[in-house]
Amino acid sequence: MTGRELTFERLFNVRDLGGLRTADGRTVRPGLVYRSDDPHRATEADVEALRALGITTVIDLRLDVEVDARGSHVWTTLGLDPVRCSIMSKEPVPENLARYIEPEFVRDEYLAMIADDDIARRLWRALAAAGDQPRLIHCASGRDRTAVIAAFLLETLGVSREDVLDDYEASGTGMERMLAYIDEHVPDAVPMSEGNRYAFTRTPRACMAAFLDAVDERWGSPVSYLEKLGVGPELDRLRADLLTD
Repeated sequence: MTGRELTFERLFNVRDLGGLRTADGRTVRPGLVYRSDDPHRATEADVEALRALGITTVIDLRLDVEVDARGSHVWTTLGLDPVRCSIMSKEPVPENLARYIEPEFVRDEYLAMIADDDIARRLWRALAAAGDQPRLIHCASGRDRTAVIAAFLLETLGVSREDVLDDYEASGTGMERMLAYIDEHVPDAVPMSEGNRYAFTRTPRACMAAFLDAVDERWGSPVSYLEKLGVGPELDRLRADLLTD
């Protein structure tokens, strides 16, 4: 998993999904799919670093209320018009923030994120339409909503379940960086009880495993779920564009 994290000044949870091997011996092409937190805090240097990635498509998973509060000025600066695909119906209840390390709770929260078929179709068609050009997926922290889409994409490409869980778990380091920034600059931004602080910086693989196991049980696999949505051609295009021998 090393070498895929990207370092920015005020983006904290950014990774290239490229470089991972698939079960049939191919590799996810580097530089074509990035996952990230919301860049609303980005410095000028961060904006230029994003520009250098050559991103042509942005999938924005945030709620309307989050977009209204933080905007999309970075993408406007870069001449990009994000594809809005909010996969969450409302913001998390503050009292539940400490529960985001409980596998059964996270499983149910993540299952709710794939409940809207129309949003899912729009999202996967947008991801595929980027072709062989770089695309970026982000929510607010890059931890939960982004993780659901990243996990489905990696499974579609044939990456092993263990590597998918490794990628999920890797967000813990980025969340630690984000919490350090919050502590220094906006300590009142979110309720930070000790339980919230602990859960904020941890992404236990058991949480993503519980979700993916539930998807397997209900639909057969993440790929079967997507095929039943009618986006099989888009999955084929993603494999063609994002995998290399």
